[in-house]
Amino acid sequence: ARDPKALSGTLSVRLVGEPILALADGLKSAGISASTPDGWLRFSPHWPNSLDEVKLVLDSVDALRGAA
Repeated sequence: ARDPKALSGTLSVRLVGEPILALADGLKSAGISASTPDGWLRFSPHWPNSLDEVKLVLDSVDALRGAA
């Protein structure tokens, strides 16, 4: 959100030039749920995540990017 008052605590990453839909599919195969609104990988589309999960999610994204 451009308005700071509308920001949420949802973990999202933008990987310009990356195959976002393929990454989301790869994450799903790894048991990680992600949606792809507006070109972002958005995690916890239906429920909140623990801060302890952030490293696991980002490591999984890095692993998939290395495999692409």
